[in-house]
Amino acid sequence: MQSVVGSHIENCPLKGSQPITEITVYFLVPSFPINKDDFKSQYEKKPQRFKSQSNDVKCQAHGLSVYTDIKDLFKTQEMYNGRFKHHKIAVGKLTYECGVIKSTPAFCRKTHHTWWPFSDIDRSRFFIEYHTAEKDYV
Repeated sequence: MQSVVGSHIENCPLKGSQPITEITVYFLVPSFPINKDDFKSQYEKKPQRFKSQSNDVKCQAHGLSVYTDIKDLFKTQEMYNGRFKHHKIAVGKLTYECGVIKSTPAFCRKTHHTWWPFSDIDRSRFFIEYHTAEKDYV
């Protein structure tokens, strides 16, 4: 059985996580073209930030935030305007070969999910650039 990122942490992935069957998700990337580094978790980017955190926080930090409704992703951009203002949108189709996922609603973003990918996959290969002229048309 393949291991997922964070599986070395006790009770990670979080209770209630499910193997992915097939799901379309949206993800914020810093720029186009999409590359492998765009799909590093917060923990993979800055592990020192999580040294004194609980296992649940460390586990969540190993996962990637994805959304099943693009409108929730726009809400994230608006809420964290400075951080994600110029980020681009990638859309992906996750399947059984991608890892596990859990619905983790956050504030007004009800379709937020945490995705724990399998450790040995190229996460970027499941995503393409998403282009839209206006958020209102989505």
